[in-house]
Amino acid sequence: MRIQQDESTPSTHPTFVGSLPPTVSVTTAAKLFGVSRAAAYRAASDRVAGDESRWPTPVIKVGRSVRIPTTAMLD
Repeated sequence: MRIQQDESTPSTHPTFVGSLPPTVSVTTAAKLFGVSRAAAYRAASDRVAGDESRWPTPVIKVGRSVRIPTTAMLD
């Protein structure tokens, strides 16, 4: 579920990802990873709970807000 960094997919091009803020919503990350919003929230929730197998990046949770670090999506 890593972002493909090739020219054929503009939304995952490194230039596009590099123009994003330091963290993005789970919805934005889902679009970049090519998965549904619901699947992304389930996987991110599992990651917060300790299951790192379903979501490929760190997840930042502050209160009810869930954010994904943009730089982690480039790895």
